Amino acid sequence: ADKKGQFIAIYRGFLLSLKDK
Repeated sequence: ADKKGQFIAIYRGFLLSLKDK
């Protein structure tokens, strides 16, 4: 498992959620 890749995926999702507001 790629921890860094997982973190980036979560981080990107977080940014997208902020953008949706």
